[in-house]
Amino acid sequence: MIIGEKIANQRQALNLTVEQLAQKLNVSLKTVELWEDGTCYPTVAMLKRISSILKIPSQDLCGLTDPNEQAKEKEKDLKMMNKYRDLCLLSTAFILLSFVLLLMIHSYEPMASQNMNVVFTMEALVIIINTLLITVSLGFMVWNLTQFISYYSSKYYRKKYKVHMWKYASLYLIISVLIAVSSVVLIVV
Repeated sequence: MIIGEKIANQRQALNLTVEQLAQKLNVSLKTVELWEDGTCYPTVAMLKRISSILKIPSQDLCGLTDPNEQAKEKEKDLKMMNKYRDLCLLSTAFILLSFVLLLMIHSYEPMASQNMNVVFTMEALVIIINTLLITVSLGFMVWNLTQFISYYSSKYYRKKYKVHMWKYASLYLIISVLIAVSSVVLIVV
């Protein structure tokens, strides 16, 4: 598909008339018609303006990307988002597991009068494991965020990635804060 056809198709997809596109680009109606007919081509500077108004990457407008390559890129993007989601959920699972271990400490307190050494050994073991789980969880989350941010910063459509990133990061943060508050309450009580 040539540039003119892509301009016409995208213009129609956005429900813009030739006149409206010409006004937005500050060119004559005839100029846009010549581009769409394939009689002449816009300049490089004009291609950038056209791509921003029509919300289509310049590479796609010029035909520099192959449709198969686009499908592969979308598949790669989907895999990256799924990987990010899975690692966020794994980090959240580690935080939840640490909370379960704190609940176990709390349940061993009634046995303290029976065998003090066993209870203190169990508490120490659970606190060490709990600390490791929280450290691993935070490490996963920080590493995951940096990998994901470096990946989507090079993308043309960054907003989609930011929404995806904040959705799972906020889930992790909310659960972490709730568990941290609950853990403090369990330890104090």
